[in-house]
Amino acid sequence: MIYGEMEFLGAIDIPRINTMFYINSIHWTQWKVTLYKDILEIQTSCNVLTIKLEEILVVDRPLPQAIISKIQNSSKHGSVMVIDYNKDASFGIGKVVNSMILAGKKSDISNLKYMLMSLLGLKADPVIGNMNPQDIHLLFLLASGVNSAEMLLPIFDGDNELIKKTFVSLKTKKLVDEYAIVTHLGTELIERMKGLKVDPLIGNLSPQGARLLFLLASGINSAEMLLPIFDGDEELISNIFVSLKTKKLVDEYAHITPLGVELIEKMKGIEKKKLGSSVQKEFENLSATWNYLDTMAIGEEDSIKVVWKSGKSSLCGNLTVTDIKRFISSNNIKHIKIENPENTSFMDLTINASDESKMLLRSRDYSTLIALYGILNKEEDTQLRVLFCFYLGYVAEPDILKILHIPHSHYERHFAILVSSSLVDMDSKELTNAGLKLMSKKIIGDVSVLFEWNHSELQAENFKRIEDSKKACAKKKVLDILQSKYNQRNSLEETAR
Repeated sequence: MIYGEMEFLGAIDIPRINTMFYINSIHWTQWKVTLYKDILEIQTSCNVLTIKLEEILVVDRPLPQAIISKIQNSSKHGSVMVIDYNKDASFGIGKVVNSMILAGKKSDISNLKYMLMSLLGLKADPVIGNMNPQDIHLLFLLASGVNSAEMLLPIFDGDNELIKKTFVSLKTKKLVDEYAIVTHLGTELIERMKGLKVDPLIGNLSPQGARLLFLLASGINSAEMLLPIFDGDEELISNIFVSLKTKKLVDEYAHITPLGVELIEKMKGIEKKKLGSSVQKEFENLSATWNYLDTMAIGEEDSIKVVWKSGKSSLCGNLTVTDIKRFISSNNIKHIKIENPENTSFMDLTINASDESKMLLRSRDYSTLIALYGILNKEEDTQLRVLFCFYLGYVAEPDILKILHIPHSHYERHFAILVSSSLVDMDSKELTNAGLKLMSKKIIGDVSVLFEWNHSELQAENFKRIEDSKKACAKKKVLDILQSKYNQRNSLEETAR
C-alpha cells in the first residue's frame, strides 16, 4: 500500500555529526519519494534507494539556525527536514547513524513528516523520544490540572524527590514554567503525543476525556478518588464517562476496552510488534516509551495497593501479599470494613487502628482481601482464621501467632484439629485439596453474602489466587502419583534382582 508520493531535493548518507555542527557543501539531487507501510523509497535519475522504516531513528531533528540557513540558501527552499537512520557500517560489523536532508514545498514536508510519525510512533519524535516516562507522565498530569503536591504524591507512590526532579527536567526543556503551567511548547508536544493531527479518534477526544481515560486505566476509578481531581464536579465526570462509553473506550463498569487500550498506546507512542522485527530493537523501543499504566496501576498480580494515613501524614505504594503480615496485626485494630466500590473491578479493605491511623488495601483479587478480612476479624472462627493464613502462604508459626494475636497453645490445638481433619498437610504446612475446596466455598460464599451477588456474577479474574492454588494442588497430586509409581517400579526391580 502506498501512503504517499511527493518530490523533493534531497541529499543522503550524510554523517549525522556533520548535520549537527558543520555542512561544507550539499550535492542536491531531484528525488521522487514514495512511502510504503514498511519502507521509504527514494527514486533518482540514476537509481532507486530503499530504507526500511524500522531503521529510521528520528524524524525532523532540530538543527542549529546556521545550518538551516545554509541548507535553505543552497536548496532555494524555505522548508527542510532531517531524518536520521541506521545504515550498515562500511567497515567492520554493526551500524552507523547517517542523515538525509529533504528540501521542498512546506505542504509536502509536513505531509511526509506526519505520515512517517503515524507509521513510526512517537519514538521517532526528536523531543519525545528523548523524554523518560516520568517526564511524560508529569507533563500530562500538569496539563490536566493535577498540579498540587497532595494530588501528585499518591500517583508517584509518595516519592516527593522524584516529582521535584521530574519537574526540573520539564522546566529545563521549557515544557512548563516555574508555576507548573504548561508552556506553548509543552502544549504542542502533548498534541503531538496525542496524535491530534494524524488520528481521527484521538482528535475527537476532549482533553477531559483523555484525562479520565488515563485515570481509569490507572485504577483511579472511584468517585472518592476522581472528585478532587475534577474539582468536585460529579456531573462533569458523569458526562465524560458517557462520552468514553459511547466511543466504546470503556464499558459500563468503567473497564478499559481493547479499543481504549489501543488508543492509550497510540497516545503513549507504543507500536504494535511487527513480524520479523528485531526482538532487541523492540525491547529498546518499549523500554524507552511512556510506562504510564505501569507506574499508576495496582502493581504486580501478587501485590496490593496500600494507602496509609495518620493525621496530616500519608504514604502509598504496593505490598506483596507475603509482606502484608509484617505491617498489620489483629491486636491493634479498632474497626475493619470491606467493600466493593461501585463500577470498579477492585475490592477495598479499610483498617482503622487503635492509634487513629488508617490503612486502605486495594486489590483486584477479591479472594486475597476476603482472606485478610477473615484473618483480622476476631469474631471469625479461629480454625478458619488459621486456614486463611495458610491460604495466603503464612505458614511460619511466629507469623501466624503475630497476625492472629493468639497464644502458642491455642494455635497448636487448632492446627492439630486441622491436620486430623485432612485440611492441612502436617509436613508441608500447605492446604490439602479438601482444605482448598473449603476455602474456595467459604470465600465465594462470603463475597456472595457481603455484596449480595449471584455466583453467575463472579468473575474468574477476581479469584485468581483460588484458581492458581487449585492448579498447583492438582499438579502436586499428579507429581505425587508419578513419584509413587516410580518408587514402586524401583522396588519391584530390586526385588527381582
